[in-house]
Amino acid sequence: MTSAARHFRPDALVVDHAPAGLKGEIVPALRYLKRESPESRLVLGLRDVVDEASHVRETWRREGAYELFDEVYDRILVYGDPTVYDVVAEYGLSAGAAAKVRYVGYLRRPASRRSPEQVRAELGLRTDRLVVVTAGGGGDGRDLFRAMGEALRHRTRPADFDCLLVGGPLMSEADRATLQELAGVGAHVHVLDFAKDMASYLAAADGVISMGGYNTVCELLSLERPSLIVPRVRPRKEQLIRAEALAARGLVRMLHPDDLSPSRLLAAVTDLLDHPPVANAAVAMGGVPAVAAELTTLLSDEGPSSNSTDQLPALRSASRADAHRLATPVWRFSQ
Repeated sequence: MTSAARHFRPDALVVDHAPAGLKGEIVPALRYLKRESPESRLVLGLRDVVDEASHVRETWRREGAYELFDEVYDRILVYGDPTVYDVVAEYGLSAGAAAKVRYVGYLRRPASRRSPEQVRAELGLRTDRLVVVTAGGGGDGRDLFRAMGEALRHRTRPADFDCLLVGGPLMSEADRATLQELAGVGAHVHVLDFAKDMASYLAAADGVISMGGYNTVCELLSLERPSLIVPRVRPRKEQLIRAEALAARGLVRMLHPDDLSPSRLLAAVTDLLDHPPVANAAVAMGGVPAVAAELTTLLSDEGPSSNSTDQLPALRSASRADAHRLATPVWRFSQ
């Protein structure tokens, strides 16, 4: 990495998620650029929630991340909203590091390609309500799919909603076979191994059941679908913390995986459809244009922008069409 930094001397280096890189691999390059190429802007991008605060603080202390925040990085962009989760307070950033933090908002996803009517006609719904169940990449969604399948198989009253189960590219062959078996539960159950245009299926749903990964949550918030999140809780608590924080704001409902049973899941789905959550406050969704604006400011030497906490009303209403186009190269290091 240091050799690449020496050769390219990028206008900006954006590091994703891990402040020191994997096992500290990006640190020499960061320090080289800070020392030998001070005009290079060094930026860290963080999700709204990294993990449990005590674990993050211990990891960052061990890896020297706090020193990087104070001495090396020029800007720390948080792809979230501090009213949902306050990274500065939870992870104990110094006053100097906090001054570099910009909460840019969640990253709004593109609109669906097809109308809800087109999707519903394609599926051939038997009812007038659709529930979509997804586990993101699908690598650990077995329990969620199994519980939903059992709930549909053994429900005692006539089906009052259609259910679409969508797998993912990370599903094992065994889990994929199990998912396909659920297609035989009844005419109201539809199964897709994978959906390239997931946004269209989510937009057509009256309710969505999902896990709590960052990308999935951004899709749900972008499309404003009534959602029930069953988060992963091991080996990391990132999804649980995110789901609890969003549920506290009234943006989603949450079912802890320890409470995941066919009967409880069916009851939660029914309640979601009959009484959709009503958010008690808006959430910032202007992450894409805000990131572009922050990088533009850094690269043009216009001076520091105001902290994004003060810009939240604008970020909540920002759209993808507002995004700035960057005219200079940016080098991105992703974990």
